Formats: sequence, structure tokens, C-alpha cells
Amino acid sequence: MTSKASHPLLFAFAIAAFAYLLLKVALAQLAAIKEASYQAGFDSASAGHANAMSAALLTQQQQLQADFSRQLKRANSVNAAIQAEKQALAERARALEEEIDYVTTYYRSGPTAEPELLPACIFTTGFVGVYNSAIGAKPDITTTMPTASATQRTTAAADTTATINSADALQPSGVGQADILQHLTGYGGRCLAIEAQLNRLIDYLEQEQRRETDGT
Repeated sequence: MTSKASHPLLFAFAIAAFAYLLLKVALAQLAAIKEASYQAGFDSASAGHANAMSAALLTQQQQLQADFSRQLKRANSVNAAIQAEKQALAERARALEEEIDYVTTYYRSGPTAEPELLPACIFTTGFVGVYNSAIGAKPDITTTMPTASATQRTTAAADTTATINSADALQPSGVGQADILQHLTGYGGRCLAIEAQLNRLIDYLEQEQRRETDGT
């Protein structure tokens, strides 16, 4: 038979057990809250980092596109300037060619003298050979001094391969003054066009280098 004194003891034990159970539940809930808070903070930090990376990549892409557009615009401007210079040089060459016949057909022996036919000017094959060698031309390419034109009064065949030491070097080449000016007009025009292109390219590269150095 259970004594009455044992009832308070059992009741106290039950209360202690219930309090312990509540404590464990509270601790478990607290741990869950901490874990949820940590995960939320981690997710927020990860999202913030991802957003920052996306923004940085977008900024870099926009900068690259801006640099490309600027360089393309500059290159187009340089190309337009080169084409304009080449056109001007071509017009200049045409104007010079129109003067060739006039300055190689007649002359005045004095300020008040009447124009008369220009005496034949003989250029030897050696002269033509030196001329072609000086400009780096070869006999089999179009930059070589041409043979005599129909306007020249000499009919001797041109030999552009002769050297100053050969027996034929002193023979008439058949090349006249008009031929030389005609060739020089075309050759000079090509040289000036190449020089203009190089100058424009050098200016472009120097400006790009300054921009990279200045960071602009």
C-alpha cells in the first residue's frame, strides 16, 4: 500500500521531467532558429556576391563595347582620310600627265623666241638600267621604265637590262623625256600614297598608345 508521503515526491519528479522536456524542446528550437538565420545570411551574402560579380562583368562588357566602338570609329575615320588623300593624289597625277606632252614637245630658245620642236634627248640603255635599279624595279614588272612611246622621235629598241659596264650601255634606249615623266608621275603617286597611309597609321597607333598610357 503506497504511503501518502510518496505522492508529493512523484509529483515533483514529474514536474522536473516535464521541465527538462520543455528545456530540450526550447534548445532544439533555438538551434533551428540559429541554423535558419545562418543559412539566410549565407544565402544573402552569396546572392550579394553574385550580384556584384554580374554588375562587374556587365560594366566590363560595356567598357569593352565602348572601346571597340571608339576604335572602330577612329579606324573608319583614318581610312576615310587615307581614301581622300589617295583621291587627291590621283587627281594630281592626272593633272601632271596632261602637262607632259606640252613640256616635252616644244621649247623656247629665249624669252621672246617662238616655240619650236624640242631637240631629241637621248637616254642610253645604261641610263635606263641605272634608273630602274635606283627604284628597285626589275625588267619583268610594270614599274620598270617603259620603252619608247609613239610620241618620241627615236625608234631604237629599249634594253633595260643593260648595265653601265656592258657594251650596250651607251646605246640609245628609245626612252624619251615624256616616257620618264609618265613613269615618274605614276611611280611618285604610288610612293606618296604609301607614305600617306604610313603616316596615318603611325598617327593612329601613337594616339592609341597615349590613350592606354593615360588610361582614357
